[in-house]
Amino acid sequence: MILTLSIITRKCLMIECLMLIHKIQIWNGGILKSGMIREILLMNLDKLVLVLRVVVRLLEASVNGPPEQVKLKRASTMLIALIEKAEYFIYIESQFFISGLSGDDMIRNRVSEALYRRIMRAYNEKKSFRVIIVIPLLPGFQGGIDDGGAASVRAIMHWQYRTICRGPHSILHNLHELLGSRVHDYISFYGLRNYGRLSDGGPVATSQVYVHSKIMIIDDCISLIGSANINDRSLLGSRDSEIGVVIEDKELTDSYMDGKPWKAGKFSLTLRLALWSEHLGLPAGEVNQIMDPIVDSTYKDIWMTIAKVIRKIKGVCLLLI
Repeated sequence: MILTLSIITRKCLMIECLMLIHKIQIWNGGILKSGMIREILLMNLDKLVLVLRVVVRLLEASVNGPPEQVKLKRASTMLIALIEKAEYFIYIESQFFISGLSGDDMIRNRVSEALYRRIMRAYNEKKSFRVIIVIPLLPGFQGGIDDGGAASVRAIMHWQYRTICRGPHSILHNLHELLGSRVHDYISFYGLRNYGRLSDGGPVATSQVYVHSKIMIIDDCISLIGSANINDRSLLGSRDSEIGVVIEDKELTDSYMDGKPWKAGKFSLTLRLALWSEHLGLPAGEVNQIMDPIVDSTYKDIWMTIAKVIRKIKGVCLLLI
């Protein structure tokens, strides 16, 4: 279920309301309670607007077909629509990243295809465009990769690498055929790790940070936050039920984009800066270094450089996949 919101000053309260609707759907076999929807619509929340037209469409669609299929297809459609709408950059955090390109009969969701087409459009138009994707280094299942009972871990890794970089169906393979070495000017994948010394001067201990969030930020103006992973299980509509909110700022603040002044959404910009400063290990006083998300000084000199250095020393915060 995707509900479009404007400025949110009481974000937690709205998310609680959405989760309540989600639970009601489950408890009542997917039947939406119109009375509950009306109560939320009538809430007097400062600067909060719940767009009625979207909710009405969900209600009408739920009457005409299985609710699970309706809302999950809307989630997939919203992801792709936001990717197509992006002007300068897309930032994604997801627990899984398993998607297919056009013509792939094994994986049916087309988030990867949407990213591929958006990158190719930027390349053909000779415009700067960045996609940064953060996923777990390893799936969150018990056991190591080599354990006898770790078939699930190995299977998910196979499909993720097939999506990202291995074989003719991967996005990096197809982009490389057309862009060559410039692929990473447009898209890069990362994982996260923590680290610390066991004692003064002692060895470094490190463990992965398991990315469980499902977030997409577009141009520092729109944020999608929800429960749907980028995989067929979440997006096809035949398995898990999901919930998400699209937050589009109407309160704008001065920022920069591609080296030029830019009016960013206050919520989306604040969210991105908080996430990036944590992932990149930047203290609060240095957050201005990443204010512009697509210039080389941010994308290459900070994101890619830190990741490459840490990958060599098996350190911590950021690893380029």
